[in-house]
Amino acid sequence: MNSTHCDVTDNHYFRVQILANQGAAEIDHRLEEQLIDGILYAFQEQTTEDVVMLNGFGTVVNTLERRVKAYLPQVNIVKYSVSSS
Repeated sequence: MNSTHCDVTDNHYFRVQILANQGAAEIDHRLEEQLIDGILYAFQEQTTEDVVMLNGFGTVVNTLERRVKAYLPQVNIVKYSVSSS
């Protein structure tokens, strides 16, 4: 794993932790997009199934609640591409 990938993954982990602890009330649209993009990227890049990744994804979805609906087509594409590889 290169250092750039670690930095991206670590940065995303901290964002998910903040989201879990503080909620999503003050998250703007841009940060919302970055969270979804980051979790989908990390999910695609994992080499083995990891419960931590799934829990992080669940945290983002549960915290954003209805706001995540706009991103469901992206989630479905990632799910399909991962399951067919």
